[in-house]
Amino acid sequence: MPPSTVETEAKCKTGVSKVETKLSFLNLLVGVITFSILTPMDIKVVCAQGGRASIPSGASTLQVGSNATPEELQATLRKAVELSFQLGVPVYVKY
Repeated sequence: MPPSTVETEAKCKTGVSKVETKLSFLNLLVGVITFSILTPMDIKVVCAQGGRASIPSGASTLQVGSNATPEELQATLRKAVELSFQLGVPVYVKY
């Protein structure tokens, strides 16, 4: 029986960064005794921080419009990969 769904949307307004599950020895023992019908589990959810990482000044960037088609986005990402390979530095893509 899988664990119930963890409702995080109300508590993590900026999304979820990490989910950790842990089974202690006692939890595993309960699972063995109940033939895995009941397997208690600890779940730890870490909320994501708001905002985004800042792009260093002078960094190579490519701009993609918010209304870009999937083909335009793919072409821009391909160009970013090629530039990064040629220049040997990260190339950032802004949406």
